[in-house]
Amino acid sequence: MFAPQLRLVLVFVGLIATGTLLNAESPPSTEAVPAVPAVPAGEPKSEDTSAAVDSPPPIVIPPEIAKAVEELTSDEFSVRQQATNRLLALGPPAFEPLIVLLHQVSGEASQRILLALEQIWLNTPLPQADDLELQLDEISLSFSPYQPAVKRILQHHHRLREARATSALRKLNAVVQLRPDDNDRELRAKLDADLSESKQRIAIIILPRSWKGTPADIWHIRRLSHTEVLNVFYVRGISLSEADRQAMRMGFPELDVSERSEIFIGVEGNPVAFDNRSGCQVTGVQPESPAYIAGLQVGDRILTVDGVEIRGFEDLVEKLKSKRSYQPIEMSIERFAGEEPTMVTVIGLPWEVRRFPTPPPPPRAESLLDPPTFPRGRMQIYPN
Repeated sequence: MFAPQLRLVLVFVGLIATGTLLNAESPPSTEAVPAVPAVPAGEPKSEDTSAAVDSPPPIVIPPEIAKAVEELTSDEFSVRQQATNRLLALGPPAFEPLIVLLHQVSGEASQRILLALEQIWLNTPLPQADDLELQLDEISLSFSPYQPAVKRILQHHHRLREARATSALRKLNAVVQLRPDDNDRELRAKLDADLSESKQRIAIIILPRSWKGTPADIWHIRRLSHTEVLNVFYVRGISLSEADRQAMRMGFPELDVSERSEIFIGVEGNPVAFDNRSGCQVTGVQPESPAYIAGLQVGDRILTVDGVEIRGFEDLVEKLKSKRSYQPIEMSIERFAGEEPTMVTVIGLPWEVRRFPTPPPPPRAESLLDPPTFPRGRMQIYPN
């Protein structure tokens, strides 16, 4: 009676044991096959080899470079000199191999390689020279035993680096501002022509709303690390992450990076109100700036901005962050203590107007809001 059912159960168990019921088309087990199969030459690698793809390929040392570096250790001066000249003649293609071989030699050979790296960099035209300089900069920030020597090379040519960095930043729409006593319209000519050892002239770099740089372009600011004091102001809304700001400060601990309004009015002031009085004491007015045109002078005290009381320069900067380009700003000014405050109108201009040689025109819809042209020293007074 139970024989048919028993035979059916035995057949069912047999099918499970052989895998026929679960997957009649399944291939044999591959547990013994290696996880990353060999890839024939010339064929793309599988996803399992992504780690190998991410690793930088080894730098191939050409035989002529290896032979020349070996001859740098020769006992004969003429042999060492000829080897150095051959390396210099090879130019940029020898740069990366020489950086690798630099850490495999010592003594005079390493000094000659450093000399070759320096001369190849200096004699390579732009933009390729910037790529070589970046490689030197990476060594100067590393824990390499040659870090001090490479850093000295870069510092020795800081005027050249400053000129090239300024040119690169300007092409990306950055605004480069000189020290107050040297802020004139000959910036490009000075930086391009004067490469002598002298005190720094660049004081402020502004990344305005039209900034076109990428995270990789932050390096151009780091090229100015020879300066004693440098401020970098960036306008709210541009693409500049915290990681980008940290990259700026790499090897440049004195760098001050802070946010600014998209406009400038051209005044300087005390950071805080030291005398416990409200307002911001004006300590400087830039020539031909909106504040200069409006008649502000050193010693004036800005009491309010659009009716809001301020205390110190930082508070003034904070209030201006909400203002837009070519927007009139009403300010209450006290020229002499005890006098009745005077209302003036300042037209905030975009930072781009400080770029050379031609500032951008105002938007068509706001063309009537150009800065007033009344005579210098006469403030436009409005009835209270």
